[in-house]
Amino acid sequence: MLTLTQHIELFRNFATAHSQIKSFAFGEPSMLTETDHSEVTSRLKYPILFMDITEVSVSNNDLRRSYAIYIVDRLDKGSTNHEQVLSNMQLISFDVMAYLKNTPPNWTSVFERSVNMTDLTRAFGDFLAGWLVPITLKDPFLYNTCSIPYNEVPPALNTTCPQVTIYENDGITVHELVNAGGYFIIPTSGGGCSSIDIKNSNDGYNQNILCDQSPFVLPDTTYTINVNGVFNQSVSLPTLGDAVLNINA
Repeated sequence: MLTLTQHIELFRNFATAHSQIKSFAFGEPSMLTETDHSEVTSRLKYPILFMDITEVSVSNNDLRRSYAIYIVDRLDKGSTNHEQVLSNMQLISFDVMAYLKNTPPNWTSVFERSVNMTDLTRAFGDFLAGWLVPITLKDPFLYNTCSIPYNEVPPALNTTCPQVTIYENDGITVHELVNAGGYFIIPTSGGGCSSIDIKNSNDGYNQNILCDQSPFVLPDTTYTINVNGVFNQSVSLPTLGDAVLNINA
């Protein structure tokens, strides 16, 4: 069974790779409206693939998760490009379905190939046009108690699950014991980023910082000025900034 995060990543990867789509976002469709001037909305670029989850259902051994996929682009003033936008976004919508039909074989999610698309022209006035593509992905639901990350299995379950050991990168430190078939969430900072290396092209500067140190302020660069081979002075200036040094000798 794939997670919601993996489903979002599936659509994000498609949007990133598609030559016509300029951005991807997951959340409330209100983020797409012209009157919403939030920081997130201002970063959206068009055409966009926008994703929202609409329903989750379990029936016997089937888990179905339904998503609203918005494929939209901006309209010109006066909507003179309406027909072209609608046509282009429809073709991208077909691309989404072709992509989902041919996902890697190790993906357990199955695309249910019955889709009724909706024209979004009237939904966004004269601001956006495109299509709402309802997508349902089905996964097997096995009611597997061994996938539950218990610290101690409740006696009422009477279940014996094999356990696996998770180690740190050093291969020595035990991070956690979890049931085989289960999962373990590793806490990180910065949305999955723990640390990054900052360096210049010749490795003269190399610093590892934690992502939660953001913003990281680079130290000033010191320039030694020699005139005719003789030391004159030292000047410290902001790193990566442009500067003009006028020397009168």
